[in-house]
Amino acid sequence: LQLVCHRQPGAPLDSLRHAFVIGDVLTRDDVSALYELSPTVECVNYYGSTETQRAVSYYVIARQEQATRGFPRRGTNESLPKAALPLGRGIRDVQLLVLSPAGRLAGIGEVGEIHFRSHHLARGYLGDDERTRERFLPNPFASDAERRGDRLYRTDDLGRYLPDGNVEFLGRADAQVKIRGFRIELGEIEAALGRHPGVRECAAGVRESAAVRRLAAWVVPAAGRPSERELREFLAARLPDYMVPSAWVFLAALPLTRTGKLDRS
Repeated sequence: LQLVCHRQPGAPLDSLRHAFVIGDVLTRDDVSALYELSPTVECVNYYGSTETQRAVSYYVIARQEQATRGFPRRGTNESLPKAALPLGRGIRDVQLLVLSPAGRLAGIGEVGEIHFRSHHLARGYLGDDERTRERFLPNPFASDAERRGDRLYRTDDLGRYLPDGNVEFLGRADAQVKIRGFRIELGEIEAALGRHPGVRECAAGVRESAAVRRLAAWVVPAAGRPSERELREFLAARLPDYMVPSAWVFLAALPLTRTGKLDRS
């Protein structure tokens, strides 16, 4: 998509009808650039994995959709701006499920791991039965009589349901670090911090200096920059103390790789 949008200026693509994007996080900036280039195109965000048959979920980005679409601010009807677009819903005969660590269906806004329920799944990993059992699971919501052939696939992606039922991507579940003996999921910190009304985008990571490892947060503020103290207190009310960053960096934008992924380095 970026190659199309950043080509040499010329006549608009006035005969392009659909752009289907898959394989990376789709951002609003990319879609805005495409919509400026083509007055007729409709962009669709697809989501899938190697273990599924093609894409298994989709999200249509309407031209009139505002940049403020996203998870609503706490206590208001206003939405929080998000750079990344939702993953959407499952295609026909596919359910996009967000499950809690206990295996329950997550509530709206609750962070969980994204699973596919589908008949369009691989049988497993060739020669790796243990990994197959870990990632391809019987459907826990079906009875024993119904369960034959009814499977879920664990994606290792974190997400949450938006109020409209679409699923939002929050990062990888395996982005785990260990500090002072505690295992910490960076995606959980980012998801909690992202709910603050003064945070437009954020990332969590580890800073090391003089053999000391500290949790750090990088924040792109929304209108009105929140203070470090305010953000710490916000997280302390939602996360254990060991998951509250001690180092804070405020940025105008998060650095991205050429393919649009967060450049954590």
